[in-house]
Amino acid sequence: MVYLCPYAHPSGKDSCLQVASMVVYSVWIGHGAIAAPGSVISGLATTFAPGGPSSITHWWCQIQTEDPNIWYCAQFQKIDGKNVLCLIRLSSKAEVNKYGETAAGRYGDEPLYTCKASLQPGHKSLKMHQIYSIMAKANDKYSLVSNNCQHFCLYLMKAARYVVFHAKSRKKLK
Repeated sequence: MVYLCPYAHPSGKDSCLQVASMVVYSVWIGHGAIAAPGSVISGLATTFAPGGPSSITHWWCQIQTEDPNIWYCAQFQKIDGKNVLCLIRLSSKAEVNKYGETAAGRYGDEPLYTCKASLQPGHKSLKMHQIYSIMAKANDKYSLVSNNCQHFCLYLMKAARYVVFHAKSRKKLK
């Protein structure tokens, strides 16, 4: 199940908005005194896990639409004690990043987040209803090792690139 704000639904008013950019960010979970040693330990503990070593970080996808006042945050997030996929509408880049940081347990400090992937889809090749469709097909069963926020963000970015590539390929054939 995907938790959506009402505007993000395929029949919502934002569904036909073009996606201007997508950026995946990560930030350490918690504060430095806990996050740094925890990251080293989790990296060592997951060395032989599928996908290789992974530090204790939270990943989210910042989605900018063609409207400069409509942004989205896509991520795994705790709601009512469960990790669920969320697509939340916000009004600025700063709000999206604050939302992602808060999901990582970062409050008020100066987080050092890292850009993990980005996509500039180009004119008319990716719309918000397609983002929803991609998310609806994603594995929403959270697992710390095999399906976490990192896996979801990489899946979302890969699927969005696929949509963009095929939209551009169709244009070339015309």
